This record gives sequence, structure tokens and C-alpha cells, in this order.
Amino acid sequence: MSGRASASDRPDLLALMQRAAAVGDNNPLPLHMANGNLLQNDVAAGSLIAANNVAAPEGSVLWSLRREQDAHMLKMANGEW
Repeated sequence: MSGRASASDRPDLLALMQRAAAVGDNNPLPLHMANGNLLQNDVAAGSLIAANNVAAPEGSVLWSLRREQDAHMLKMANGEW
């Protein structure tokens, strides 16, 4: 699959609930962060979409807030809170 990652025009695209993980190259990307953004490479059918598959939109408040959230949670996990 290539093109835009979008749940709204892909009724066959399924969401998967799993433990939260920082947005990273090989970690699954939350669907709402992929929705409407360009894929940078082909994604095999049945594969999870990771951050390295999606072109991060410039100036996105959502992506910026997620980076801040991930940094905050990492500090808490390391006892730096």
C-alpha cells in the first residue's frame, strides 16, 4: 500500500489496541497520527504503520505535543519527575 495513510477512505484498515510506546522509527504509529499524511514507502498488507513509514507533517501541533508527551513519560519512567 502506498499513498496516503487514511482510515476514513480505507474501510478495510483496522486499528489495533496495544501498549503505548514512544513514537519511534519501528514503533507502531497511532492511527490518528498517520491519518491523512503521506506514506514515505510502501507498507505491506497486514503490516503495522510505523513512524518511519509516514512523512511527519511540518508544524503539526499533534506531532509536536506527542514528542513532548513521549519525553515527559520517559522522564517519569526514569524517576526524574
